Amino acid sequence: MTGGPAGEPPRDGSPDDDIDLAADVIAAAGHGDASATPPDGIPTAPHHPLDPAGDPAGDPDVDAPLDDVIVGDGADGFEPAPDEPALPRDTTAAPPPTAATPLRAAPANPVGSAYRSTDERNRSVYRRANPWYRRLARGVIAMTLIGALGVGVYVGAREVRDYLARDQLPAEGAEGPPIRQTSVLVTSTTPQLSVAGTITFDVQTGAFEFVGTPGGPDTGVRLTSPEPGIVYRQDGANWRPVDDGDARVAAITEAISVLRDDTTADAILVNRLRRGYVDLLRQVDEGLGDDQLTRYEVAMQLTQFADAFPLQWNQYRQEALPGVQESRRHVVSIWVDAEDALVRVEDPTTGWNWQRLAYSDDAFEPFEPAPADVLEPTATITVAGVFCSIDQLGIGWTTQLGDCSEAVALGREFAVTAGLADSSDSPAAELAFAATCVALQDGQTEVDDEPTLALAELLDAADVCPGDIERLRASVAANADTGDG
Repeated sequence: MTGGPAGEPPRDGSPDDDIDLAADVIAAAGHGDASATPPDGIPTAPHHPLDPAGDPAGDPDVDAPLDDVIVGDGADGFEPAPDEPALPRDTTAAPPPTAATPLRAAPANPVGSAYRSTDERNRSVYRRANPWYRRLARGVIAMTLIGALGVGVYVGAREVRDYLARDQLPAEGAEGPPIRQTSVLVTSTTPQLSVAGTITFDVQTGAFEFVGTPGGPDTGVRLTSPEPGIVYRQDGANWRPVDDGDARVAAITEAISVLRDDTTADAILVNRLRRGYVDLLRQVDEGLGDDQLTRYEVAMQLTQFADAFPLQWNQYRQEALPGVQESRRHVVSIWVDAEDALVRVEDPTTGWNWQRLAYSDDAFEPFEPAPADVLEPTATITVAGVFCSIDQLGIGWTTQLGDCSEAVALGREFAVTAGLADSSDSPAAELAFAATCVALQDGQTEVDDEPTLALAELLDAADVCPGDIERLRASVAANADTGDG
């Protein structure tokens, strides 16, 4: 232990004594106290005069930081002992005091909240950014677009529906129902095939029954053919065999050959005819339920068809529409039932008309008279000729129909069919058929045009005024050759 300065307690060499000693030295140096005597063993720093500001002038140690003064580097004669610890730095000093924030007193009348909520602010901003007129304009535009879209969808749906439901020709290649027997009402006035009655026949065997239409040229005629080549005609309560060369039997047999294959619309609208030679004019549904029929009115370009397919054209004339001629616009109406069966054909130009009354897939067995009811083949049916005349014209002829009024009525209709009159009630129709009857029966009058010859063939086949039809045909042919020469 060493003694300290006067008035201080003695030092015992502890670390606290060293700290006090250093502090005394620093205080003496800072105040320029020359009389201060440092403790023993501690060198004193040289004294410098003060500059005008009161600080030692030109002394770098005075301006140096406190750490350099305390620790030193030995340049100024102050060097701490090696075993002397450095002065510690106090890093836990409290921060300087700050001014206290004054407390605000609560308002006299407190409110729930001085600020709007987030939802209220968003709504306010939305209303300001989207005023009512802008929202109204957007609504009008949206409704307009929705309306336009709805109209477009509606129009498109209508177009699709109309396209799918558009009128079309009957489907090609339709199978149709199986037909073994059928009953057909034929009212054909074509010169090549004149038949007026109901024919019920077996498609495979050709056996048939025929009943003439009342009021027609075959009124009262009933024929039955239980086997091919055997035909009986009813004569009162009896039946008489009919020769194979009978004109009426030949016409019925030919009609059956045409009708037996007319099961679907393809019989009239053949494959090659569909290749641009037929146009659909009208499609109409008739009837209701199972009895509904679809009527197709078509126009055919037969002249172009005949030029493009001559072989098929000849076959078409024989099997589809008997008596049809080349034409740039030939209109025909056909009817098809719900099962795609062809049930009716009307050809106003040729007069070939028929309607299917019934059909099935069962075999047909026509009536076969008992042997006792069959008269001898030698017996013939004779119908007394009836002389008819038109007083206004002074023309007369003989008919085999037995009734002049019936003969006149048929003659007038045939004149319209042949194209020699516009109406059966016109005087032209009456004059045409009466003059033609005279030409058929007088043996000397000739005809020189095809329409008159067509009328003559109709009158002769229907027994209105049968006569020498071959002579008239030769007359027309000779006149045609003369005209060509």
